[in-house]
Amino acid sequence: MTDNRTTELLPCPICGKKVYIGLYDDGRDYWWMVHGGMHYDECHCRLFMESCKFELEDETRADYDEHAMGIRGGLARRWNQRHVETCEPVETEVITYYDKYGHDAVKVHIMECNCCGGDYEHVNGNYEYCPRCGNAVRRWANAVNASTT
Repeated sequence: MTDNRTTELLPCPICGKKVYIGLYDDGRDYWWMVHGGMHYDECHCRLFMESCKFELEDETRADYDEHAMGIRGGLARRWNQRHVETCEPVETEVITYYDKYGHDAVKVHIMECNCCGGDYEHVNGNYEYCPRCGNAVRRWANAVNASTT
């Protein structure tokens, strides 16, 4: 049996940063929600996923309520199942922007995801997850070598 309190969540599919599950209520019903955080190493995307609503007699005892924890575990499994494929994005273009003195200022790498066909760009490093489809990125395939062009 899986311990629903410790089900590890995969990171945000857009930014690759940490997300959490929190308990929310509207005064009558309760629900779990996957959400980002406020620190620099936590997700700031406005992406979230909610569970169904349920009744709870004592909010402070949610971690001990078998029904509530079953719903929490189901939410964690649904969040984690979004990443079912592994992408191998292809670098299709490198655009170099220059500062006013003609020096290389920044190189922007244009990537195309082989899973969803979506284009995205990165400047300082690679994504762990495709920002378009949310699938895990295994490696960069057939990359354009910008230093030889």
